[in-house]
Amino acid sequence: MYNSLRNVVILFAGSIVLLGMLSFSAYHEVRESLEYAKSVERMHIIQHEAEQLGATLKELENSHKGYVLTQEMQYLNLIFASKEQIGRLLFSLQKKVQENDSQLQRLESFKRGFRKHITFLNNSIRSVRDWE
Repeated sequence: MYNSLRNVVILFAGSIVLLGMLSFSAYHEVRESLEYAKSVERMHIIQHEAEQLGATLKELENSHKGYVLTQEMQYLNLIFASKEQIGRLLFSLQKKVQENDSQLQRLESFKRGFRKHITFLNNSIRSVRDWE
């Protein structure tokens, strides 16, 4: 009887150790899954803002075309609003990607191209105004 009680205690202790190891392993798996989910959610937010940036840039270009064709002030107002929105989105994106060097480099490259594009749009607006 003493041996059977000792075997039961050993099996119980082994079960507790095994349960602890499985719990520890499950905890780490859940933690890694949560970190991955947070990373994916963060990327979706960045992707959504980048899409908003593209849509706002199209709106800016369409407003520019409207002003060049009609010289109506409402298009200039849309141009100014689009520029402000793009500035806010660029600032927000920069804060969100500052930990990722490759994304930060791409964003900086986009900003340089955007500045050149804005300079071109501003010069064409000036040209239209000078023709009036």
